[in-house]
Amino acid sequence: MKKKRPAAAKKATAVMPAPDHSSASLPVGYEEFLRDLKARIRHAQIRAALSVKRDLVLLYWQIGRDILQRQQQQGWARK
Repeated sequence: MKKKRPAAAKKATAVMPAPDHSSASLPVGYEEFLRDLKARIRHAQIRAALSVKRDLVLLYWQIGRDILQRQQQQGWARK
């Protein structure tokens, strides 16, 4: 016969009230400051993405140019 394990005691969990996010509890100028920070971050993210894309296009173009030069100089891909 198997021994029964004692039932696990349920843990009591406290329910915390949701924080008050109303404008009345924020310091003056905080919301505008936060909006400005978010806009600056988003602008920098967009600039970074565009820079990466530009660099990748340049890399692919250079690779294509290098392959073409090798084909012409060394006869690669000739039949």
